[in-house]
Amino acid sequence: MTKKVLLPLGVLVAAAISISLFCYAKLPFGGEPGSPGAHQYMDWQSMSDEERVAHFRDLGQIEFKDFAELQRNVDFPVLEPTNTLGRRLLGIFQPAGRPIVDVTALFENGLQICICRNETPPDYQNYLKQVAEDKVAGYWKSDGTPKIIKINGIEAICDDPGFNDIEGRKVPRPGYICWYDGGANYSIYGDKIPVSDLLAVAKSMMNNSKEGSGPKSQNNL
Repeated sequence: MTKKVLLPLGVLVAAAISISLFCYAKLPFGGEPGSPGAHQYMDWQSMSDEERVAHFRDLGQIEFKDFAELQRNVDFPVLEPTNTLGRRLLGIFQPAGRPIVDVTALFENGLQICICRNETPPDYQNYLKQVAEDKVAGYWKSDGTPKIIKINGIEAICDDPGFNDIEGRKVPRPGYICWYDGGANYSIYGDKIPVSDLLAVAKSMMNNSKEGSGPKSQNNL
């Protein structure tokens, strides 16, 4: 039996386009190389801002005009960014036909924030252990390695933009920072945006946190 290749965080951003990578209890995403998700992600990277918004609207998604409207419609505190690297909010989208538990905020020029309701914090340490094992076994198909950091006292996992090897093709991977706070998973993705820049967005959101309930770490930024 062939073992499934565990695709690195960020490969399936567009395949599961409206959910955070850590919406699921089991980490990380599993998938076969060359899966439809990989091709969709390649298409997503090539889309313009207008095409990305149209994609969500074509799916019949519920749309919120801003974070204030989103907050009025959910039962958990939503952290709103005050620093979006100068990128304008294009829309906040939620899959129709189910409770509002996962949303995607699209901004100009490849910035994306996913918020997913989750009662259980993710186990980043266990995920990194799994990554190390997969590297030894040859299943890790990324040129990057995620790391755990601490931002404003909250544990987060991150990696810079790069590429994943899928069936011998270099598939672009966005930079990302993911963390848990107040009963929700937050994931910031940026096409070709390094973690050093995404940190400013994350810090602006964490400054609005009233709970600071995420796991703790030692590497403070």
